[in-house]
Amino acid sequence: MTTPTPVAGAATLVAVIVGAMPVQAPRAPTDPRAIKAAWIDAVSAHLPGQLDASALTIARWPPETMSIVIDHAMGSDVAVLAKGLVLHTDIAIAERNAGTAGPPRGARNRMLLDGTAVGPIGRSPHWTLARRLADALAEQPKGAPIARTWYRAITAAQQHWGELGPNRTLLQGAAALFPDDPVLALYDGTLHQGQADPRLQRYLSGSGGHPGQSPIGSADEELGRAEQAFRRALAIDPTLVEARIRLAHVVGDRGKADEASALTREALAAALPAFLDYYGAMILGRNEARLGHAGEARAAFARAASHYPGDQAAQVALSQVGLVEGRASEGLDAVVTALGHGAPADETGPWLSYFRRHEPDAASRLDDLRRSVK
Repeated sequence: MTTPTPVAGAATLVAVIVGAMPVQAPRAPTDPRAIKAAWIDAVSAHLPGQLDASALTIARWPPETMSIVIDHAMGSDVAVLAKGLVLHTDIAIAERNAGTAGPPRGARNRMLLDGTAVGPIGRSPHWTLARRLADALAEQPKGAPIARTWYRAITAAQQHWGELGPNRTLLQGAAALFPDDPVLALYDGTLHQGQADPRLQRYLSGSGGHPGQSPIGSADEELGRAEQAFRRALAIDPTLVEARIRLAHVVGDRGKADEASALTREALAAALPAFLDYYGAMILGRNEARLGHAGEARAAFARAASHYPGDQAAQVALSQVGLVEGRASEGLDAVVTALGHGAPADETGPWLSYFRRHEPDAASRLDDLRRSVK
């Protein structure tokens, strides 16, 4: 008996072992009724989150067979569609992590936010199949909550992976189906935050990506879109603390330091998970520094550093405040802590990946999806 291989979640980018896949896959049936029956058997037997025999079998079916499957599956009940949604999502994640999906036709080079061009990135066809199932579920009262959970999970995962292009497309579809969802509005704002990031904007500027040739606008345009999305999220759900912190980040970068400080102080009044408390404290420190409040900025940056003691961003921020206050020795101590001899080599904290992290994180969202299917 073979033990199923767990499918790596969004927060764990460990590749699924390709060797676990059979060299000679079972031949797919050809009769449409037999195809649908075999597919239903597979989705019924599949263990969510596992690269089990059912997932391995369906993963080896050719694209034309899979198209027949989805066409014939649309008339199935919610339970079958939901299980199929999880099956194809698990396969897509496994193929992504293993690097076994072939490059899409006509694929252009993608870019990383450090400005490095990379080759065509393969994309599993099971993403398309999963989305078709999610959209079918969204049309049914009993299926809509599962579809909403899927859109939340996959858009969060794409942001974790830094896949801004696919994320943009999926969030547009999500907005059409669930315009009143605060979490999806939060993720939409986060996408625009990422597109406004100076690293990406510098790349676009240097490569002639502006204007008109890219769906990504200027930094100011993207920050404006992010602000609108975060305000929409808070209008729907005022308790969404992450949206409040991200809104503070955006309005601070748009020159509204007073409003940004007020927003972050309100958010930080509650007990928060480490990432959000760190993120909020960093935003508060930045805006207090902009307002010339060195003492308040120092306290905020120290709060951020308490969560990630080796975090370079927080320590460098503390050093700058120390220099402004005329405390050169304290500023030097902070720099040494972050960059000097004995500083952690890999402890950079979450500052540079602020648009790729959420609370709850993508892995938790995927767990929610898998638990929603019974």
